[in-house]
Amino acid sequence: MTSAVLAFPAVILTAAVYVFLGEYRKSRNEPPSGRAAFIILSFFTSLAIIIFAEAREIDTLYAFGQLAFLNLTAAMAVTDAKSCEIPDALLVSAFVLRAVLIIPELLFYPESALVALAGELPAAALTLAFFMIICFFFRGGVGSGDIKLYTAAALYLGGLGIFITVALSMTLTLIIFAILFFAGKAARNDRIPLVPGIYAGIIASIFITEMIK
Repeated sequence: MTSAVLAFPAVILTAAVYVFLGEYRKSRNEPPSGRAAFIILSFFTSLAIIIFAEAREIDTLYAFGQLAFLNLTAAMAVTDAKSCEIPDALLVSAFVLRAVLIIPELLFYPESALVALAGELPAAALTLAFFMIICFFFRGGVGSGDIKLYTAAALYLGGLGIFITVALSMTLTLIIFAILFFAGKAARNDRIPLVPGIYAGIIASIFITEMIK
């Protein structure tokens, strides 16, 4: 039942983001590259979430939120990898989506929704404060778009989830930078796109936190 309910909105969301990526590139007078990579990421991510939700009997509304957020993050990962930028429209969509989803959650599962909010809101505030402190001492260390994405992720993943995401994404990005640096393909001050690592961290976080519940 979960797979049937999630499959249709997954296709609609993927198509909408696919069109957005094309228009975004066009507005910047750039070729519409990266959309094929987004489709591949979106397809396999959505499939994994749907299968996992079915197997673990995860609530459909919760699973849809994770699926939708991952699709938006996949699009951000593609644009960040291509141009080291994150479209504001995708970031705003992530925050708006979480605000919209909390309404049916409060209506259908008021107690669990309030418990979730009690964890997600402080997690988001602490995440934002943590990266603001980092930026204060290490200017340019983390981009504003990356900080906004981490904060949005905290609203979907909660405290444990965002901790796993930050740890894994930073580790993965450092490994990639080290490989590129020692291969002579990156300089010390080069900016390495962080969102692909955040995307991978979010995926791992979702599966890890669900498995240990």
